[in-house]
Amino acid sequence: MPKRRIICIAFGLALVFLQGGCGSGFLSDLFPAADSIRLQEENQGYSEGSEADNTGVISSEKGGDPADKWIFVHVCGCVSKPGLYRFKEGARIDAAIRAAGGFSKDADERSVNLAQIMTDGIQIEVLPAVVSEEKNPSGDTRINLNLAQKEELMTLNGIGENRALAIIAYREEHGGFSSVEELKKVEGIGDGIYQKIKKSIKI
Repeated sequence: MPKRRIICIAFGLALVFLQGGCGSGFLSDLFPAADSIRLQEENQGYSEGSEADNTGVISSEKGGDPADKWIFVHVCGCVSKPGLYRFKEGARIDAAIRAAGGFSKDADERSVNLAQIMTDGIQIEVLPAVVSEEKNPSGDTRINLNLAQKEELMTLNGIGENRALAIIAYREEHGGFSSVEELKKVEGIGDGIYQKIKKSIKI
């Protein structure tokens, strides 16, 4: 059989073999489709960017639409997690407070306007709530013999104006009381009056 005829027959058998699909898996393993190659290459270098949550804060520098404009704000004061945060332009202060963990227990929530739109570079400081000052924050209502004025001394049981003036005169003369029992040395104040008021006085 001529050599040329043998080559033609072999080539024909090869075409039949390929058209029948018998060798498609083998060949595709050797020569993957161009689209598959591109997909593998893309997956190797792909890094999913951080997406904005419902507060508008971005936790990573990666990701996001390149067309988006970003602002940075400093959240400090009475919040759970003070720090520097990044937001999409147009976000409101409410988003910053939530991103910083919310108000702390001592926060004055009225010190910031949650509806205000933030601008780049601002500092959002949440102030502490103002506690009203009481005359005796400890709850101690006893009269201080070394500090009380006449009117305060006269609120004590059995102490009128004359005895109140005598107490003031005594402390000025002796440089103050060193103990509450020393009150019995004041003219006009004996043990009887002292026993009535001893729980109501201090030095």
